[in-house]
Amino acid sequence: MFWQYINERTKSKTNVGDLMWSKPNGTELLAENDSKKAAVQQDFFSSVYTFETNHSFKGLHSRTKTNIKQPLDLVLTSERIYNKLVKLKIDKSPGPDHLHPRT
Repeated sequence: MFWQYINERTKSKTNVGDLMWSKPNGTELLAENDSKKAAVQQDFFSSVYTFETNHSFKGLHSRTKTNIKQPLDLVLTSERIYNKLVKLKIDKSPGPDHLHPRT
């Protein structure tokens, strides 16, 4: 209830401010409306990322037996799993598996 109260009191809508950028020739431009701001951001992010075809992928290096760690003898029991789950911090963000600790 505390956080619900705080969220209700602090809700505010903020807009993206005006964006100023320079073209490659040095001309400075200003985007003041939402559609221009979106176009500026789209141009920037599309210039940063590249499209790679399947043919340009460099293969992974082969792993030799000397640089591979030996698997551990891992014994999973319901008690060990329960002890790990109890220690999860439920106020943290989800990990790489996208599972929230609270679930």
